[in-house]
Order: sequence, then structure tokens, then C-alpha cells
Amino acid sequence: MQIKLLLVSVIALALLSSAAMAVEITVDDSGNGNYTTIQDAVNAANDSDTIIVYPGAYNENVDVNKSVIIISQSGNPDNTKVQAASSADYVFNVTRDNVTISGFNITNAAGTSKAGIFLDGVQHSIISDNKFSENYYNIFLNDSRNNELTGNIVSSSSSSGIQLVDSGSNVIYNNYFNNTINIQMSDSAGNSWNIAKMAGPNIVGGPSIGGNYWAHPDGTGHSQIWTDANNDGFCDSPFYITDIDIDYLPLTTNAAIDIEKHTNGEDADERYGPYIRWNYEVRWDFYVSNTGNVNLTNIVVEDNKCGIVGTIPILMPGETVQFTETTSSLLGLQKTKATATGTPTVGPDVMDYDRSYYFGHDSQPAFDIPTAQPLLTVGFLGIAVVLFMRRKTK
Repeated sequence: MQIKLLLVSVIALALLSSAAMAVEITVDDSGNGNYTTIQDAVNAANDSDTIIVYPGAYNENVDVNKSVIIISQSGNPDNTKVQAASSADYVFNVTRDNVTISGFNITNAAGTSKAGIFLDGVQHSIISDNKFSENYYNIFLNDSRNNELTGNIVSSSSSSGIQLVDSGSNVIYNNYFNNTINIQMSDSAGNSWNIAKMAGPNIVGGPSIGGNYWAHPDGTGHSQIWTDANNDGFCDSPFYITDIDIDYLPLTTNAAIDIEKHTNGEDADERYGPYIRWNYEVRWDFYVSNTGNVNLTNIVVEDNKCGIVGTIPILMPGETVQFTETTSSLLGLQKTKATATGTPTVGPDVMDYDRSYYFGHDSQPAFDIPTAQPLLTVGFLGIAVVLFMRRKTK
């Protein structure tokens, strides 16, 4: 009995020691890390180590044959690029289970059947938050199962965005696909292309996470053409990859912005608006709303009288932000115009405008200042009276 207890204790101590020995290894192409290449860091690593890659440009073909975590220090693929040194090889060739690759711009594996990331006989690995482009296959799974692919931007492949051969039971969700051919599969039924709906934002800035965004460069992708009647960020129809593999919650976008400008509390869209005594205060209120289903960023609010009214870093669906400006009124009819422009995660900027009027006068009127239509009416009545009196005199 004591021998068994001793053996269990030794095994537990060995496991604890192994976990405790996991270390962080840094890579910096400028020479300020432990290594200047990712491959050298992998070669030096042990299973469970974390390799942190600092921003830079890395020209490499990386063989990942250890169970390691490889992440960009910034988490931003735009400043941490891994480009195939040889386009006839994979950028990352993964042949061990339990590997994580996250936060990179992965490109230039343009040779036939090569890929940005190749999972070969791999399980329980995570490919997340990367940006793939200009690869033959952006992602290639061969005989690989129980892996998770999420948060990736997968575009501009010369063959297909993702290639699966004899690979099932993978979970592939919240990715952005925009390729002429997004998926090719062979003997690979039974992958999951969405998870249960959960709070976002998702990869295209929508309110909920579920499936993937399916686009084509010519604008004919499922996510680009299907409607979203209830504005929940999901297409009204599932995306059938095969009869078995279905994305039940494909993402879509409806980017929209609205601005309303009020003058002295009035939504004065029509001339002449409120009458304001000359040189008295004019108050303008600007109400900027996100009326779509995706987050908008870098919103700029401008006015032809005030210039830049304000900026909003991020505006979520249903959110409204108010700005206020004051000035002194001018004489006569004043026509003003406010615009709001915002940037969605996907697609072109959105813009809206609203006009607002007021009439500045130099004394307090005893009655409403007439518009052109009442003046014409008075003129016609005057002419009628004169004609009537002349007729009566005759």
C-alpha cells in the first residue's frame, strides 16, 4: 500500500513539476527577445511553453512539432506578419496536438496545395484571431479533429479559404471568409460551423456570436445577399455547406447611422424653422444614433456652421450620443446641414445628414413673419378688392 502511495505521489510531483517548468519565450526580429525567429523559439521550447512574438516581419516556414502556444505580443495581425520564406512550403506546419497559433498576419504560401496553416493529424489545437491572405489554401486540415478555428479573417486565397480532408468534429465559428471558393471538403463531414448564440460583438461587429460571415469578392456570398428581417445580425436562412455540414447562424451586417439636428429644441427640417431675434443665442443639438446591427467606429460629426462638432470612438447598435453647440443668430433665413460618418468592421463607411433652419430678425415681431405664400395671398386679395371697387364705381 505504501509503495502505491509513493508511486502516486511521484507521478503527481512529476506532473506538477512539468507544469511549473512551462516558460515564456520571446521572439523579436529586432534582436530584443530571446530569439529573432519563431522557428528557433520552437526548437528551444518544451511542451506547454508559450512563445510570444513581438511586432515585426518574419520571413519563415515554421515547423511546429511541439505542443506550444504561439501568440503575437500585440494581438494585432496587422503589425505581426509571418510570410513564407519559401512559397512552396507551409507558413506554419503543425504536426503535434494542443497547439495554439493566434494574432498573426499569415501569407505567401502560394505553392500548389500549400497553406498558411497546415494541421496534419492534429487534435485539440486552436487557430484564432489571425489574418490569412495570398495563400493557396489559407487553412488546411488533414486527418485532424476536435480543433477550434475562430476569429480569423480568411481572404484572397488562390484555391480555397479552408480545405478539409478526412477531418471532422472541428468547431469553426466567428470567422470571416471572403474568397472565390471559401470551402473545399473531402471525406470531412460532421464539423460544426456555428456555436449556440451568445453575446458579441462578433467578427464583423454585430451584437451576437454564432456562425461565420460568408462573402465572395464579387458580392454574391451568402452573408452579403441574405436578409436580416429582425436585425439580429444573423441571416434569415442557414448556409448549407453540405446536407450535413450547415452553418445555422451565418452572420450578416446592416451598417447604418442616423443624425438629427434640432434648432432651439425644434426638429426644423422645413424652412423657415424657428424665428430668432438677431444676435440672440441659437442652440443646436445633434443626436447621432447607430440604427444598424454592427458596431461603428471613428464616427465624425460635422456641421456647415460649426465645423467638427465631435467624434465618437465606437457606437454600438441602438446607442445614441448627443452633442450641443451654441452661437449667435444671424439675420435672414439660415440653412444648416449636419453630417455623421462612421466605419463598420466590414464594408464601406456609412453616412447620414440632416438639415435645420431658422429665420433671424432684427426686432421682436408682433405677428409671424409671413412666408412667400401668405404674401402672394395678400397681393391677390388686394388686387381683387381694387377691381371690385372700380367695378362698383362704374
